[in-house]
Amino acid sequence: MRLFSFLIVCTMLVAIFVQQINNGLWAVLPGAGFLWVGLYGMAIGSGRFGLDYLLMRGRAR
Repeated sequence: MRLFSFLIVCTMLVAIFVQQINNGLWAVLPGAGFLWVGLYGMAIGSGRFGLDYLLMRGRAR
């Protein structure tokens, strides 16, 4: 999850600063929202909703 969150963050940074920065704040807000979701995913991870949790849940016992 953290790798994919990093890729989302990179994509949203490009979308904000290369594509939409000249179009005003309202054009930047959707990209900024996804940027925050990506940063949250990088910092916290997916937790119990991630594939790694579901695969390793049975092996922890």
